[in-house]
Amino acid sequence: MRKLNQVKDVIEYSHEIHARLAKFYDDLNNQHQKARIKMLLDYLGRHERNLANCLAEYEQETAQELMDTWLEFTPTTNIDEKIKNLPLHADMTLQQLVDYALDLDNIVVELYRDALLHVELPELTELFQNLIEMENQEKKNMVRNAMMLEDI
Repeated sequence: MRKLNQVKDVIEYSHEIHARLAKFYDDLNNQHQKARIKMLLDYLGRHERNLANCLAEYEQETAQELMDTWLEFTPTTNIDEKIKNLPLHADMTLQQLVDYALDLDNIVVELYRDALLHVELPELTELFQNLIEMENQEKKNMVRNAMMLEDI
């Protein structure tokens, strides 16, 4: 696991996680034949790219002195290990895929919660709480969109 030394490292790492997840969903999409699964994987790939882009904008818009604030911790969850251990198979249902996606999205929420334990400035507490809220809202949107796919 890599050590994160500054706030910007946490943001950049979460950006990388979303970019990896987008590629992961794109690769899975190329392997599946079921139309609904492919539509959900396509959505998930776009969803993760959107979150990665939001984080890049967030980093640009946040005061540099906050981004440069030192905090030292090592994330508790390894995204690559988590992906490798997913029980993926060709007969996955939409619900299984949604469950896997939620589990993977929780990695970023855990990262922000871990970061909250290492910050003292109220501005940084607010920053990470806002990021947690954004991630949780995106999870709700993803579940709602997946439920609409089941109705098709």
